[in-house]
Amino acid sequence: MSVLVKQEFLAELSGSVNGQPIELYGGGVIAPASGITSGEYSLKRVPDGFDPIVLTACLITGYPNVCATKGVVKNPFGEYPYRYERKIVFRNGGELHLSAECKYVNGKLDSRFHLEGQVTAPPLYAVEPIIESWEPGEDAQIHGNFVVGWRCKDGKLFVAEASSKYTILADVKIDNLLHRYLAVTPKIENDKMSLHQDSELFLRNPYMQPDTN
Repeated sequence: MSVLVKQEFLAELSGSVNGQPIELYGGGVIAPASGITSGEYSLKRVPDGFDPIVLTACLITGYPNVCATKGVVKNPFGEYPYRYERKIVFRNGGELHLSAECKYVNGKLDSRFHLEGQVTAPPLYAVEPIIESWEPGEDAQIHGNFVVGWRCKDGKLFVAEASSKYTILADVKIDNLLHRYLAVTPKIENDKMSLHQDSELFLRNPYMQPDTN
């Protein structure tokens, strides 16, 4: 029986969306080997016409070091510091650019995010499960890609494509194409947002059909 090892994390996001400031602070707990992240955030500043649930594509989806693994699969991020750039392109023409720095300080994962761009989001209430593919890059770099779909309160989908360039700040060799499964549950009450995420890392996309040839 595996032991659930938890660590604390701190998060800070700032920047400008739709020409207005965006700012939030928060933290919570992660269980890296079990793929669990649970956080609460204070929404200090939120731009007009921007639903904070869109930040599910920016915040805890941005902790690639927190993934459950099975068998021979090994998470290359380990407990190393890392940074990344992410471009999120929305089907309605909006676009966000995210930069992040993540490192352990006194046993806590310290994460700082900067967000810039333009997007008009309808009222949202949920986000569909995500599969992100990790492609090995040069040195200790990984290229990530995923499609994210949010459920609108009118039942429609609001969709974006995200591409990321991760850099692990360590001497790490990455050989395999990996796939990260993410299930995120957001909740917003007044000026508070909570996010819970379960994630797992696979050598093969778990939704791919087996090759019968």
